[in-house]
Amino acid sequence: MSVQTKITTRKSGKETKRYYATVYDSVAKKSLCGPLREKRSEALTDESKIRREMEMQRKDGASSKVQSKTLTIAELYAAWQPHAQKALAAPTYKVYVGYYNKYIGPVFGDRKIASLTSDHFREYVRLLSQKYAPATVNKTINVLSNMSHFCQDEYKMALPLGTARRLSVPKKEKAVWTPTQIHAFLSFAKSSGSQYYPLLIVSALCAARPGEVCGMLQKEYRPDLCGISINSGYSKFKDKTSLKTAGSHRWLPLPPAAIEQIDKHIAWKDSMRANHPAFADNDFLFVSRFGAPITPDVYSKGFRRLLASYNDAFPEDPLPEIPLYNQRHSFATNILTGSEPAKVRDVAAIMGNSPRVMLECYAQVVQETNSAVISGYSDTVLKSV
Repeated sequence: MSVQTKITTRKSGKETKRYYATVYDSVAKKSLCGPLREKRSEALTDESKIRREMEMQRKDGASSKVQSKTLTIAELYAAWQPHAQKALAAPTYKVYVGYYNKYIGPVFGDRKIASLTSDHFREYVRLLSQKYAPATVNKTINVLSNMSHFCQDEYKMALPLGTARRLSVPKKEKAVWTPTQIHAFLSFAKSSGSQYYPLLIVSALCAARPGEVCGMLQKEYRPDLCGISINSGYSKFKDKTSLKTAGSHRWLPLPPAAIEQIDKHIAWKDSMRANHPAFADNDFLFVSRFGAPITPDVYSKGFRRLLASYNDAFPEDPLPEIPLYNQRHSFATNILTGSEPAKVRDVAAIMGNSPRVMLECYAQVVQETNSAVISGYSDTVLKSV
């Protein structure tokens, strides 16, 4: 029978009869049951619904098997895109699209997935690693892996990536500037006269990430409390972004020099709006001379131009060529190795990192500081003996 009857007896002795549909699935080798119903006709309706759903699943399964034999990487990519656009952060999605178009599509686009083996992807990674940096190779594998998970969910098959091993990325020593070098750069006439000067002050003195500096909002700036809340970033794709971790959302104290430059920048925006009401019609704290938000890649290029100008002006004593992000590393290194070294957890809170990440990124610096502390203490003790 496809409709079963369930009889329950109450303490009073009264019997209650209810009905439920049950249909045996010969493929899954199990019975599928519907909910309990007061009327038998309702259970019969449930039975019909269960049978229809079973039939649709069989058809979809058969269609998926047929499609999986002819599905190409390009077709998988086209199906994956809408899913990835919803599942990934906007900047990550755009980077993944760029990696597919540059590194994956030209090689595998027209290949049927069923024809690919793990040997193909192992050789692909080997050839890729001969031309590109490990970080690029690993990012490409990340894209393929993401597509593979989607393929597994949608088509019940995965890309054979088992032998496509990620490469180890060698740790590079982070080049940093000393406090004297930072002062020299910020005092340079072209730096202090640049539209990026307020941003440079915040980057150098407060260790905010470039994307965080560009994404600061004026409504979250509190000069009365000498600080600003950081709750979002800004990407090179002109998107507001969420921050890296929960700890990246933080209150950032601002020193007087930063407050002074920010206030000057806000006053300049107000004066521009007096003549051009539509100027800087956005909620960003820092804007370009045209009133538009400044993307981190544009900010970074501006920094590199200023650094090149400085070194051209002082060829006898040039500054080390570092990326803008290394202002952040300079902050951490100088704070941790200063005459009065700060605690790792305090520096981590300012930078929006966890103490664990700080210890991993600045292990050598922390070890040197600890060694200096122990040496200083031992000298003090031995002098008193």
